[in-house]
Amino acid sequence: MAKPLVAGLSTKIVPQDQGLHMLFYRAALPLSHQTLTFVSGLIRTHRKQLGSVWRKLNSGQQALAVLVYLRKGEPFAEVGAGFDISTTTCWRYVNETVELLAARAPKLRAALRKAKRDGLAYVIIDGTLIPIDRVSANRPFYSGCDDLCVLPRATA
Repeated sequence: MAKPLVAGLSTKIVPQDQGLHMLFYRAALPLSHQTLTFVSGLIRTHRKQLGSVWRKLNSGQQALAVLVYLRKGEPFAEVGAGFDISTTTCWRYVNETVELLAARAPKLRAALRKAKRDGLAYVIIDGTLIPIDRVSANRPFYSGCDDLCVLPRATA
């Protein structure tokens, strides 16, 4: 056997047990049962409209997997492993469900009209910050908390 070049390690010797090792555990998700039922109902209705016959997870399990991802922010691989689905399937389930939820959200223009009609003094808008290289015109969209220039992206 060749003498290792770096501190007793060799790039030529590969241990047999290389790979992803995961331990599983039960965890609590601080959300109401109504939230799970609501999201599950959206998924079930969507599947009926598509004519989807079979999926790895039923609508309740898919809703729970998506809520785990959204609430805890764990990587797709870890959420998928917990539900015995692949990383790609987990990603597809999350994106599908987020699109269903986003379709139900009011559009920006409608929300602003309602706020004006209700006489609200101010509105907090939760949006996506898109990092960009630079902004002209005295930097009106500079985000001090993120310390970068951003353009607000709104769907109206």
